[in-house]
Amino acid sequence: MRRVRVAALRPGMRLGMPVYGSRGLLLREGVELGPAHIQRLERARLEAVYIDDPLFADILMPADVSWEVKFSLLSACSALWEYFRTLAPRDAPGGTGGGAGDGGAAVRWPVPYERLMETASALEVELRQVPAWAVQMLGGGDEDGVVAHAVNTALMAASLARQAGLGGYVRELAVAGLLHDMGLALLPARLHSEPDAVEEGDRPLLHAHPLLGVRLMRSQPVSAYVQAAVAQHHERFDGSGYPQRLGGSRLAPHAQLVAVADTFARMVQAGVSRNEAWEYVVSGAGSEFDHRLVQAFSQVIPPYPLGSTVRLSTGEEGVVVGLQTGLLTRPRVRLLRDAAGRPVSEPVTYDLAEGAHRNRVIVGEALEA
Repeated sequence: MRRVRVAALRPGMRLGMPVYGSRGLLLREGVELGPAHIQRLERARLEAVYIDDPLFADILMPADVSWEVKFSLLSACSALWEYFRTLAPRDAPGGTGGGAGDGGAAVRWPVPYERLMETASALEVELRQVPAWAVQMLGGGDEDGVVAHAVNTALMAASLARQAGLGGYVRELAVAGLLHDMGLALLPARLHSEPDAVEEGDRPLLHAHPLLGVRLMRSQPVSAYVQAAVAQHHERFDGSGYPQRLGGSRLAPHAQLVAVADTFARMVQAGVSRNEAWEYVVSGAGSEFDHRLVQAFSQVIPPYPLGSTVRLSTGEEGVVVGLQTGLLTRPRVRLLRDAAGRPVSEPVTYDLAEGAHRNRVIVGEALEA
């Protein structure tokens, strides 16, 4: 199999893995793609899919988190989001229901916190068998964007926990990822989509959503770790974030990990390439994010996943056929084309972690399949 960005898909390609979106199965494994299929994948805001390729039939992805667990996360998150939207004040532009009252003290959640923790426990069990780099994020178009993003943040935060030294808090990090943007439900609908690209006059409203999210938790036995992560997921290590401009040691590590997961997942869902989103997070070490958490992120989340078609500094193009935790920027690459752009006649594989190939560096993803 090969990983191909949706922008580079062509009719006639055949899916090597099933594709899921925020509402379930989008396309089955083995489907031969036509124009309508490709448009469907574009609408779902999927970054890439895996296609069959006889030249790379030996590339097999490890098992992902099961659809059953992902569906449980989606169902719980969707039920909470839709219910909290009904609490938006009637007089708020974009509001859709009754008053928010005392800010959450008497709110009876449609999905109790205990059930969220049970679902997170099922995720924790599966993540013991799934490498962090193999966890596949869900696609989510405009209509389901908030819910899909919440689930992707939960998956990413839980996947990173062990490497970041927070392996005892996988459940809390998963639930914090699910709940981190629930405060947005109490704000005008125009702030729900692309919240980072709001007009200047809406920024005070947007900056209130982390603490609004915490207020919604008053009726549930939410742990202090989850509350801190929700309250601080937009704070930044250098104090440049919001809502309280906290920084450094005043930030909970759980919150910083959710911040990393939130940033990466949001950028990918918005159409930024995975490697560019990866570079953004890594470049924020010591400024936006705690450098220790960024180091953990860089050791288990690859900029170029297994099966990616990449360009090397030598001008050659190849496919990532092997990854090694801790050396994810130096994978094994099997050549497709030589430096002159000619298809290679014999299979050649470079292990970029070996000294003999140190002069070869991945400089970008090759968009042409």
